[in-house]
Amino acid sequence: MNVLDTKQITNKVLSAWADHKDRTGMSQLKGAQALGMGQSAFSQYLRGKEGGGIPPNHSFILKFATLVGTSPRDLGWADENVIVRTQFIPVLYTFCGKAIKGNKLAVSSTVVAENIFAIENNGTGPTSLDSSEYLLASTNDTIRSGDLVWLVRNANNTMLTLYGRVFKDMKWDVVSIFDGIKIHAEEILKGDKVYRITGSYIPPRQTEIFTKG
Repeated sequence: MNVLDTKQITNKVLSAWADHKDRTGMSQLKGAQALGMGQSAFSQYLRGKEGGGIPPNHSFILKFATLVGTSPRDLGWADENVIVRTQFIPVLYTFCGKAIKGNKLAVSSTVVAENIFAIENNGTGPTSLDSSEYLLASTNDTIRSGDLVWLVRNANNTMLTLYGRVFKDMKWDVVSIFDGIKIHAEEILKGDKVYRITGSYIPPRQTEIFTKG
């Protein structure tokens, strides 16, 4: 078993969760609360990557195994799974609408970053983001209403990029929300590219190291 066997691990998680529910009567909401996450996030872990959700990772597996009274190894997650890799993720866009070529972001993680690109904040994104923070977007994740997305449109030699949540009223729109305020809604056109935001990354700072006492 290795870190790439996400489907097998997700199946074991689903089986362990079903047994735990039958044994304790715990609801998915209560399970999510015990794991310190929202019900939506827990549901995505149960769906796994193949089901359009979140692939298993070390933090989730450790907490989930404790919750259901099993071991990470019984879920297919052995010690050799915990491999920190330095991966180079292409930086393709910035928040100011500028495309980037050739830049890559070095990310050290136990999670394999497949089909992911980064968006540089460069100080023009929402104030809720750190000034050095990068958003990470997937090129093949399933997108559902309410997801955070990155829209790219090329028309008349001009590129439009938009960060927001995707919703469907009469048609699908990307609603741009900065600092909690709805500032713009853009209808998604046939030629647009829309990518699901899967997370963010803040590079280590080159500043003084914190020590207690």
